[in-house]
Amino acid sequence: PTSHHLDVALAAAKAGCHLFIEKPLSHTWTGVNELLAVVKERQIIGMVGFDIHFDPGLQKVRQFLSDGLIGKVTSIQAQVGQYLPDWHPWEDYRKGVSARVETGGGVLLDLIHEIDYVTWLMGEAKEVMSMNGHISNLEIETEDTAAILIRFKNHAIGSINLDYIQRTLSRSCRIIGEEGTITWDLMNQKVSYYLAVDKAWHEFSYAGFQRNDRFLAEMKHFLDCLKGKAEPEVNLESGSRSLKIALAAKESGYTGKVVAL
Repeated sequence: PTSHHLDVALAAAKAGCHLFIEKPLSHTWTGVNELLAVVKERQIIGMVGFDIHFDPGLQKVRQFLSDGLIGKVTSIQAQVGQYLPDWHPWEDYRKGVSARVETGGGVLLDLIHEIDYVTWLMGEAKEVMSMNGHISNLEIETEDTAAILIRFKNHAIGSINLDYIQRTLSRSCRIIGEEGTITWDLMNQKVSYYLAVDKAWHEFSYAGFQRNDRFLAEMKHFLDCLKGKAEPEVNLESGSRSLKIALAAKESGYTGKVVAL
C-alpha cells in the first residue's frame, strides 16, 4: 500500500467503515497518526494483514516463549529470501510494485512480515540500525538486500536479513535463550527446540498445513472481530509500529546511524 491507499483507508474510517489493510500500512509515515486517531475516535475495527500470525509454527514458538520454555531470551535471528522474478513469473518483475520506490517496493517494506513477527515474539523495539542496498543485477530501483539490527526494550538483540536474491524461497528464525534454543523453518513446516534440562532436541511438525490456510484463518478471525467475538490479532497500532521500524531501517541505511524509536 502507498499513501494513496492510506487516503482511501482514512476516508473509509471517517465514514465509519471497519478496516482490513494489507501490509505494510503505508510506505511513508504521512497520514498514519491521523488514521490511528480517527479509528480510535470512531471506535471502529482496524486490522493489518500480517497473515504470518496464523502460521501454526510461529504460534507454537510464541506459546513456548510465553511459557518460558527456554528461559530468558537474549537474541533472535530471522531471515527470508526469494528471487524476485519468481514471485509472479507471469508478469515482468521490472514493472511490478516491488521494483519501484513510488509504489513502496524494496525488501524493507515488501518483507515487513519479519519485522512484524520478530516484535510479536520479542516485544517492542528500542533502536534500529541497518545496511540496505541494491546489490544484485536485478533491474529495479529499490533495495534488494537488507540487514537489520534491533535492540528491544527488554535488552535482547535481534537481526533480520531480507533479500530478493535467493533462488529458492527460505524463511526461518532462531531464538536463543539461557535455557535452550528454538528454531522455526517455514519451508519444512517444523519447530525444533533444544532444552538444556534434558540436553536434547525436540520437534513440533505441522506438515500438510497449506499456505492458503493462513489467509482463511486470518479472514475468519477478522469476521469474528466484526461480530465482537475477538480483538484484532494485528491492530493498526501494531501495524504502525512495524512500519516505523521499517522506515527507521531505511533512514539508518541512508545515514549509517542508529535510529531511536
